Amino acid sequence: MPRLTSVKSALSNIALALACVAAALLVTQALNSVFPTPLFFAAIVVSTWFGGAEAGLLAVALATIVLDYYFVPPIHRFAPKSGELPYLIQFAIPALLTCWFVKKRKDAESSLTQARDELESKVRERTVELRRANQQLKAEIAERIRAEEIVQKTQADLAHVSRVTTLGELAASITHEVNQPLMAVVINGDACLEWLARAPPDLQEAREAAGRIIAEKPGG
Repeated sequence: MPRLTSVKSALSNIALALACVAAALLVTQALNSVFPTPLFFAAIVVSTWFGGAEAGLLAVALATIVLDYYFVPPIHRFAPKSGELPYLIQFAIPALLTCWFVKKRKDAESSLTQARDELESKVRERTVELRRANQQLKAEIAERIRAEEIVQKTQADLAHVSRVTTLGELAASITHEVNQPLMAVVINGDACLEWLARAPPDLQEAREAAGRIIAEKPGG
């Protein structure tokens, strides 16, 4: 398959060179120009630019042959033309230089286009990476905000629990402080009733129990 592609490319380059030189010949003959070479230079430029160095060199060879056959006396035949040889050399050398310059320019432009495409590709990749990193950073910031909200809520819940615990301890302490004298009052009241319930009643003990009850009152 690569070989077939290479053959097709070579045939295309040959056809391009032939077409360009043939077009230059037809137009030059139609114009009946005194200087026939400019359009052949143009044919070489086009062949080299679009077909590469091989097509350009083929165009140089074809153009030289066409000039020799159609424009260098005696025309329409390939005969020894020693007097016109410098003319063909003066055409062939600039034509080869033109082919070389065009090839270099084409290579430079291709390299520049490739470098630009690679740069654009890298810029797109970097843009995608930056966008992905930005999204990840936003997600991390949102997660951190949620975590801080959870911490603040937990701290508020702990503070509430601490206040409730403190109030419970205070209530228990107050209850203990209140229950202790009340229990003493109840005990002394029971004792007083027992002393009075005896036969005969023990009034002295009953008085002492009543005195202890009075002593348990706040500020007593």
